[in-house]
Amino acid sequence: MRLDHLSARVEKFGAYSSALEDFVDEHGTVSELFDRIDEDVTDLETRIDGTNEELSAEIDDVRENADDLATEIEHVRDDVGSMREEIATLTSEVRELRSMRESLAAVLAGQDASDESDPVSTSGGPTPTAAHSRRPISTRTKTPSPRRSLGSNPTRATGRRRLAF
Repeated sequence: MRLDHLSARVEKFGAYSSALEDFVDEHGTVSELFDRIDEDVTDLETRIDGTNEELSAEIDDVRENADDLATEIEHVRDDVGSMREEIATLTSEVRELRSMRESLAAVLAGQDASDESDPVSTSGGPTPTAAHSRRPISTRTKTPSPRRSLGSNPTRATGRRRLAF
């Protein structure tokens, strides 16, 4: 019985040793395996360090860009504030000009009404005619001169050269 037991153990050991031989053939010895693992760990550490450096550089770039954007935003806010002040000033000036225009229109309307109601001048002078009446306040546009409408050749339209006065 002891012999059977010993024989069974030797068979188990043989099976283990065969499996160990296959493992060593495939992966190498334990020291070779540890050497490869050490190399892999070293390579991995090198890659991680390189990645950390790249990420640090990118983070610095992003921070610089964020600082630049914050500065730009501050400039835009200042510009918007200045524009708001300018708009408020212009709005006030437009209101003043409208008020002045209305006042002038009222004054002119009052003078025109008094001129029309008194057809005979007390000074003995001629009464105002349509040619002498005041023009209403308006935006006047220039009409193009005839010379400009002829283009670059002033003799083209009439065949004669025009004199400019």
